[in-house]
Amino acid sequence: MKRRVSLLDAFGIEDEKDNSDSSVVYDNNSLSDKIKNDYIKYIMENKLSLEDSYEEYIKDYDLSDLDKSNLYNLIGEELKDFGPLTELMNDKNITEIMINGPDEIYIVINGQMIKEDNITFINEEHVIRTIKSLVTIKDELVIDTKLDDGSIVKAILPPLSIKGPILVIKKVSKGNVNMDDLIGVGMLTPYMARFLESCVLGKLNILISGSMQSGKTTLTNVLSSFIYNKERIITIESNDELSIKQDNVIRLSENTNNLNKLIYDLRPDRLVIDEYNSNNISYLFESGMIGVNSIGTIKAKDGISALKRIKTLTNLNNIDDLILDNIDLVVNVERLSNGRIKVSSISELCKSKNNEVMLKDIFVFKKENGSFIRYDFYPDVVKKLKTRGINNIDYIFENPGDNDGKKDIS
Repeated sequence: MKRRVSLLDAFGIEDEKDNSDSSVVYDNNSLSDKIKNDYIKYIMENKLSLEDSYEEYIKDYDLSDLDKSNLYNLIGEELKDFGPLTELMNDKNITEIMINGPDEIYIVINGQMIKEDNITFINEEHVIRTIKSLVTIKDELVIDTKLDDGSIVKAILPPLSIKGPILVIKKVSKGNVNMDDLIGVGMLTPYMARFLESCVLGKLNILISGSMQSGKTTLTNVLSSFIYNKERIITIESNDELSIKQDNVIRLSENTNNLNKLIYDLRPDRLVIDEYNSNNISYLFESGMIGVNSIGTIKAKDGISALKRIKTLTNLNNIDDLILDNIDLVVNVERLSNGRIKVSSISELCKSKNNEVMLKDIFVFKKENGSFIRYDFYPDVVKKLKTRGINNIDYIFENPGDNDGKKDIS
């Protein structure tokens, strides 16, 4: 017959007693470290739930009622919600979680990817169990879904993933990021921010380009916050990542049937497109031609590539004039090698000597010295803003620099 031992003896936890109470006072961290892995492993190996396993597991330990309650609550928290990832999911500063294996977890904070060494899983089965507790999809090897809060979950399970289960969780911003936050992390300067705000208020058509995970959606949400509340806004989304706070907002999925026929009957003042692709690129041109202004993103490594990609997506020749007529500004965002995100360029469109569309940089981030500069000329888009009643940004383009027509604005 197995000797009944105390929980403290079994897991080597020091007995810390409260002078006013004879009950054992547990330090949750030490208790968790000592018992959690053993109990979870027991549950997984025996394919049990907490309710099924609890009485069986504790029968050989001499536990008080307080011991039993503490243990039940501790393991219950481990098995529900996000398991070992609960702390990471609740941390609003973490925007992304990546699991390459039980003890290989990476997180993204302020655009920087770092290894998280304080949280691990017991084994691959523990990772798989956590993934399946997050989503309703139970039997598929490739998972692409969303949590109730809108966070995007992507997972690949063995045998498709050779070295064990892979999980990526992209947390959706709660819409609390504002322009001051972007300035604070060095994504752009106050001059650039004020200029972009004026461009939104002046109803310029803005294209935001950048590679994956470069901050396009974050910038779109911030810029969209400057749209007048009286405007009627329609969003076209694929991943439910836009956070538009104005009153009169209609949110549509790009997969909506007959969307082309319906959208303009809904009388929008402004379109916000979370990502242009072959299915919705027509809105870029149609909206502009009928006087509906737009803000949208496109995957591209830089502004020039964005224009080239538009041509590819439309599969049409000789559309330079259409692009010039329907895009006023291209804002490129870039994730640097150190993980930091920068607005690498803000450019207006113009024609080359060969009548081809090209970009004329207004603001640029210089990687070689880590500074933002403004080119010393008076942009045509500022002239257009003046015709629309935006007259308060002339100060940004005063005091020319002496560095070959460039002014450091960092």
